[in-house]
Amino acid sequence: MVSQTGRFLEGEYEYCFEVDVSESKDPRLPPVFENCFTHLLLPRTPLLLINPVDGDEICNRRPQFIWQPPMPLPADARFRLLLTEVKDRQDIVEAITYNPPIINQANIPGNTLFYPSNAPELKEGQKYAWQVTVYVAKTILTRSEVWTFIHKCQDPKREITPDSYRELKEVDGGDFYVADTWLRFSLNNPYAAGELNYSITAMDASGKTVKGLPNLKLAAGLNKYEIDLSEKNKFKVGREYMLSVQLADNRTLRLRFIYKNE
Repeated sequence: MVSQTGRFLEGEYEYCFEVDVSESKDPRLPPVFENCFTHLLLPRTPLLLINPVDGDEICNRRPQFIWQPPMPLPADARFRLLLTEVKDRQDIVEAITYNPPIINQANIPGNTLFYPSNAPELKEGQKYAWQVTVYVAKTILTRSEVWTFIHKCQDPKREITPDSYRELKEVDGGDFYVADTWLRFSLNNPYAAGELNYSITAMDASGKTVKGLPNLKLAAGLNKYEIDLSEKNKFKVGREYMLSVQLADNRTLRLRFIYKNE
């Protein structure tokens, strides 16, 4: 099995080292001595990609990549992420193998990578392939599948009319709202009135929270809000942001949006 696959089967092993010191002039040492150890070899779970989802269409020009590491994982293991463009009618394995990489990031300690600041932004309508490799020193432990996604923002189905409001939800479903100049959102508050406890965070590598947002009142029942995103140039056109609102019971409502200003 080892000669055919290069791997041992799962199970408990005993391995021994035999040391020959017969040429030593030290009379205290025996000519040969042996040390034995036991080791439990467990099957390793696969390395799984999580986000961006395979075959998905995303509008974020600088997305965050997330994957699930294989287990068990050595403490000194590191990851490498490759991202390449896929040409028309090109096989994705051929693309990830031969095309010049847009991202070739090594020595990643965890299971996530923010889009590198020195890498070019994704192109509208372009298909991309990505793959993650886990290795120790110079030895590759395993590779993930090759997943693809398309960068696409020009989707009229995701546009909303200027006078509509997007309702905040507890679970981020991965969808987003295109906010043209104004961010319009609504939420239902079952508690007493007060100040709206909210924040807006950039969904890029910086992860910065936007400062200087207006103070908003929170009434009991249905609330509707409008925020002028173009004020004082706090928001960057085409960037993705996350709006978070914390209610009195510590529940957090969220809305992901992309800022557009025409």
